[in-house]
Amino acid sequence: MKAFHGPEVEFTDGRREPFDLVVCATGFSVSFPFLAEGVVRWEGGMPQLIGPCSPDHRGLYVFGLGQPRYGAGPLISAGGELLCDLVRVQERLSVPVGLLLAELGGRPHKTWVLDPMQVLRDVRRARRLAPRLPLLERALLWRRRRRLGERTGGANGTVGAEA
Repeated sequence: MKAFHGPEVEFTDGRREPFDLVVCATGFSVSFPFLAEGVVRWEGGMPQLIGPCSPDHRGLYVFGLGQPRYGAGPLISAGGELLCDLVRVQERLSVPVGLLLAELGGRPHKTWVLDPMQVLRDVRRARRLAPRLPLLERALLWRRRRRLGERTGGANGTVGAEA
């Protein structure tokens, strides 16, 4: 589009056509300008978060990024309850809660568009799991050390968020 002339739109090739409505879809761009660069890792334009949790930093949570296909209200309520659970359990953990969720198979989203029913299932599962994380932490970190040791050829894989 080159210009608007009342109800007409002029295109770059010179044509003009009348329209009742013009929707400008400028895209969806997420950034965290309030965080130092590198605090959140990005791959393919997506933040590498496990649910709302950073796998690299204790106490860093990001909520409400997805675009549900419909029905955001129930997701916000359920997600808010999960976020409270995760903040409470983080106090009892020595590593970021997101790191343990990743060790249990949690993966970053690959798209912004979310299936609300899948999100609700994931939230229910995470809420059942959250209170058990302090009991599972030692075993998960042992498994992580072992896996990282095998990958690097050493016996002492790094456990912390830097790994």
